[in-house]
Amino acid sequence: VVFGAAFSLALLYLFKGEISGIALGAGSIILGIAMDYTIHFYTHFKHTNSAEETVKDLSFPLTLGSTTTIGALLSLLFVKSEALQDFGMFAAFSLMGAALFTLILFPHIVIKRKSKDADAPPPTNNLIERMAAYRFDKNKYLVAFILLIAFISVFTAQKVAFESDMMRMNYMDKKLSEAEQHLNAISDVSLKSIYLVSSGKTLDEALASSEKNLPVLRELESRHLIRKYSTVSTLVLSRAEQEKRISRWVTYWTNTKKEELKMQLIEKSKLYKFKENAFDPFYALLNKTYTPIEIDAFSDVKTGILDNYITEQQGETTVVTILKTTPENEDLVYYQLTKDPELIVFDKKFLTNHFVEIIKNNFNIILGISSLLVLIMLIISYGRLELALITYIPMALSWLCILGMMGAFGLKFNIINIIISTSIFRLGDDYSIFITDGLLTEYKTGQKNLASYKTGIFISAITTMIGIGVLIFAAHPALQSIGLITIIGMFCVLIISNTIQPILFRFFITNRTDKKRVPFTLLSILQSILAFIYFALGCIVMIILGFIILKLLPVPLSNRKRIYHQLRHYLTKSMIYVNVHVRKKIINPQDEQFKKPAIVICNHHSVIDSLLMQSLNPKLILMVNDWVWNDAFMGPIVRLGGFIPKEAGYDENLVKIKALLNDGYSLVIFPEGSRSPTPTLSRFHKGAFFMAEKLNVDIVPVIFHGTAFVQGKDDNFLLKKS
Repeated sequence: VVFGAAFSLALLYLFKGEISGIALGAGSIILGIAMDYTIHFYTHFKHTNSAEETVKDLSFPLTLGSTTTIGALLSLLFVKSEALQDFGMFAAFSLMGAALFTLILFPHIVIKRKSKDADAPPPTNNLIERMAAYRFDKNKYLVAFILLIAFISVFTAQKVAFESDMMRMNYMDKKLSEAEQHLNAISDVSLKSIYLVSSGKTLDEALASSEKNLPVLRELESRHLIRKYSTVSTLVLSRAEQEKRISRWVTYWTNTKKEELKMQLIEKSKLYKFKENAFDPFYALLNKTYTPIEIDAFSDVKTGILDNYITEQQGETTVVTILKTTPENEDLVYYQLTKDPELIVFDKKFLTNHFVEIIKNNFNIILGISSLLVLIMLIISYGRLELALITYIPMALSWLCILGMMGAFGLKFNIINIIISTSIFRLGDDYSIFITDGLLTEYKTGQKNLASYKTGIFISAITTMIGIGVLIFAAHPALQSIGLITIIGMFCVLIISNTIQPILFRFFITNRTDKKRVPFTLLSILQSILAFIYFALGCIVMIILGFIILKLLPVPLSNRKRIYHQLRHYLTKSMIYVNVHVRKKIINPQDEQFKKPAIVICNHHSVIDSLLMQSLNPKLILMVNDWVWNDAFMGPIVRLGGFIPKEAGYDENLVKIKALLNDGYSLVIFPEGSRSPTPTLSRFHKGAFFMAEKLNVDIVPVIFHGTAFVQGKDDNFLLKKS
């Protein structure tokens, strides 16, 4: 961890030269992930007792886990906040340094430690190792509980909000709160400051814009909605306002008023013994011709007491007016002032909340980008979408459960605990990768590394829950949320990765390979589902059309049968050829067209054999087993089509078969009796040959090759590629 932090600071010094203190503090939380690397290494080293074997086993999962996490952290470079950019770089470089240290330098340290402990007795399984050895995925009640929580979380996760009011995250004990209330009662320190910003291309335009708000401010002050306000307009006036006031001055001081005032002053001066010329300077002011003062004349005032109120930049000038109001009247003042679309109104709370809102939006974007990046990296690394999803689904499910439980408990994200949440997601990433690697290694080589991997995961999760989860006992609400989210998050990540992931691995791979079947792929599952849907819909259509054709169509029965079987032929042919992932090839050197009635015999390995046979020619009628005769989909079709039920016996069916042959149809019989469990031929029953001899017709053999692999007897669902 120390090496990773030093490595990160060195790289940041080379690239940037400085780093935000906030980013440095927040990034230190991510260093907990870096500690997991050495935990995984040491626990697996205890299992292998070989540094070389440990490096060999851990190099892939540790490199993949660190790469996905580093890539996700570096995606913070795309946000607008420089603090988040610094946080992403510091955390990413720290994990990079920690991973390099774990794989290159740490093995030499554990080798030396092993040599010192060579005479020590062999370690026994401790409590954590026994917990890690427990098969959570075999506990059906735990699996049901996880699925129930996930289902509920779909609804409660929508209630999770982001705490944008930073003031609600403050904490004061009772004594301090009472002192604050007393201070507010005897002073105006509790008054809220609201800032009005008026802008213009020049200072004169900005002043004119600010002066337009003065009537509104006077009205608000008269209504006691604001206590007071400070504006530059008391000292610096726009040219238009100066001209307006000069005009009002000139209009008021007419010559008559000047003479009347002068006569009154002279008369009163004599009474109080003033000289007759004592007020000559005043008379001069009355008679002076005033002109507006140029804005430049206010330069000394601007650079002095008004420096914080006026901001001049190239092409734009802003003037600030400060209002003082009570917290109770704050919203009403905002409402009155925001009626002017050209006026910018804000306060410290608004700026802080706006900043937090930006962080929230960036968090949602970055979470989406990083999740997609992790999935892409998993697909590239494993080379199979299925393995990537086996690893990724527990991460996504854990995040859903975390959000769901936060929504259920009324917890909100804030600018502090959001960093912890990202750390939990990264730990879930590492846990899932290690479990997948352990399962894959055992599947490919039989080497049982999963137990040591799970031990490292449990140690990592427990230390994180204890180290950060203890904050639930803090009095500060923000710290409490960190502790509670850590406990909820780590519990979800730990349990789901140890439960759902092995279940997914068994479903896709080991359950099938143990039965000598090929593993599931998403494409093969999708193709099989679509093929079954097409088959089911085709059967429904065929049943409806068959009933209409055979029961309602006003034509001779022979024509109705011919139309029905022709339709059946094309429908089954479409069922075969719609599966484009399966190669089809018909080899017919004798150009057999089944024009002459015959007994057709064929090998039987798959349920698709009957469809293949029907797709060859509309004149082929099959002898079927009872399960086909009574099947919900195929039963009505074969009964309408005059197929022969096998269980009725050859003697009973002889009349029906002879009638079929006389009508020009051929009878298809599978002489093996049922589907062969292997691709090899089973023993032929004599019924087909007996029937051919009895009816004096030819026997036409047909061979299906490959159907046992595409969809064998022991694997009726999966329609495999050939």
